[in-house]
Amino acid sequence: MMKVHGDFMNPTTINLVNSEVKIIYNQQGDPRDVDYFTFNVPAGSELTEIFIDSFNTTDLNNNGFIGVQSGTSFSTDENSTTAADLLGRKVFGAQDEDFNILASMGLLNGSTRYVGALPTGDYII
Repeated sequence: MMKVHGDFMNPTTINLVNSEVKIIYNQQGDPRDVDYFTFNVPAGSELTEIFIDSFNTTDLNNNGFIGVQSGTSFSTDENSTTAADLLGRKVFGAQDEDFNILASMGLLNGSTRYVGALPTGDYII
């Protein structure tokens, strides 16, 4: 498990090679804390799954957000990012526990979009 930090120009780097990575994210209070991490999908590989292992909230209207771009730093801060800046995104909650959300993230209207898995390359979430 690892903690990621909130600098969109200098995200936490995660190594995906032959591994399963678990990120624990905890959000309480305001202002909201946005965290960023980057990873490389090595040549000949693809990222096929992103699972929401657990989503706990006391407010059933409270949801999480995940967005993905190509590259190793986000092009804009969280207040300026639009769908056109993203490959995909998803608003998720407890209903998404134990489901692979990667493919559904690529369905964002107005985004670059992708279908299925993420191919070889650098990405930031």
